[in-house]
Amino acid sequence: MNRTSTLASLLCCAALGLGAAGCSGSSSGGGGATASTAAASSSSNTAPSSNTTPAPAAPAPVTSLSDVHGTLVSVPGSVGDTLALLIDGESEPLELSDPSALVAAGAGPGASVTLSGSRGANAAGTSSLSERALVASFVLDEIARTGALEAGANGGVVFRDRAGRTYELLGPLSAAALSHPLGAPLRLTGAIDANHVSTLTAGPGLEVSSFRAAQVLTLRIQGGSSGLDERFTIEDLTSGAAAYFKSEVTQPGADRRGHGTLSFPLAQDLASKLSAAALRSQPDRFAPPAGTAFPGGTLTTLTLEDDLGTKQVEVLFQAQPPAEVQELLDALFARKDSLPTYRELALGSQSQVTGAETRVARDDAELAALWAAHGGAGAPPSVDFQTEIVVALFMGSQPTGGYGISIERLEQRGAALDLSVLRSSPAPGAIVTQALTAPFQFVAVERKTTQQLRVDGKVIP
Repeated sequence: MNRTSTLASLLCCAALGLGAAGCSGSSSGGGGATASTAAASSSSNTAPSSNTTPAPAAPAPVTSLSDVHGTLVSVPGSVGDTLALLIDGESEPLELSDPSALVAAGAGPGASVTLSGSRGANAAGTSSLSERALVASFVLDEIARTGALEAGANGGVVFRDRAGRTYELLGPLSAAALSHPLGAPLRLTGAIDANHVSTLTAGPGLEVSSFRAAQVLTLRIQGGSSGLDERFTIEDLTSGAAAYFKSEVTQPGADRRGHGTLSFPLAQDLASKLSAAALRSQPDRFAPPAGTAFPGGTLTTLTLEDDLGTKQVEVLFQAQPPAEVQELLDALFARKDSLPTYRELALGSQSQVTGAETRVARDDAELAALWAAHGGAGAPPSVDFQTEIVVALFMGSQPTGGYGISIERLEQRGAALDLSVLRSSPAPGAIVTQALTAPFQFVAVERKTTQQLRVDGKVIP
């Protein structure tokens, strides 16, 4: 081994909390063997001493990671949650010894990544995980989506995500992914190939980096005096991996949405409760005790989708399902209620703010000034600044119609609210208005005690 590779190996081991002796196993060549032989010879010619110090236990080996694929998850640590890597097919994550480069790249819990580096014992870590990883290089997937395969044009098969976007699958893994049953939930990660001309969809191609069967669990609450209709969906709990969820509440005059990523322990706990509930063996409906008045109450529906098909269980108002089903319901309600949410105030294509920017209003005076600068008609929207702040997204001046801007995701990540923006443009050849536009969206975001707001990874003052 040359000096450069030896130094790199020692630095790698040091970052993993191992001594130089722990790296000797990674060396090769005469130097290591000669030192070992000399030590053995010296030992055999020397009488043992009564106060000889026992030889230290051999340190855990450091092994290399080369282009492994996995998901970033959040695990509890001694100083708060920390990032870890759950490699595809493994059951326990690896704590990341230094996730700063990943965080700087905008990655957080739920991000899909291919990386190289090394792994070893987690002796110097902050969590209870047994191993940790040192990242030498990484590539983030552009998208990680849950959806299903369906028949496309020209007799082909396409992937449709749960937002309704379709993709033709590309790359060496596409054939294996396309063997998944049609209609069964599928988790795909990869990169968009915008230059691919698809004969199956009107959209781009998707270069597949990983795929797996998924479970989709939906909690729906309907009824009550306000006409509540709320859907809370966990898009993926397969193999105890990171869970993605969203909530949509539709009431007269209000439509709230939110997103989030469960920490790894919470995902495992929920997966365990889902398994214990054994929904497929439960009746389709649990009714309240005889004589209970149902009108005015709520109807709760649990829907599980996986490779076995769809199973739906209804729980009527004041019904008493088995304890394991109730525990699953309680856990879902707790996850739903911890979700940060937002509601749309205004959306359109004509704003007097012609630069691409994001602005925030935290009181009535700031909103009035922002609304006037935007050129909004009438009075500003009504907002309770005790519980909400206003975020305004401006796409800037565009040459034609067909452009748009809106929130794609809003989720709590540590001490910050992370807001991801979806910017859309007209498809080639689309018929659009031939006039200048300036798309915008105003939203009221639930106010949190931690006020840091990040938009596409950038902190908004």
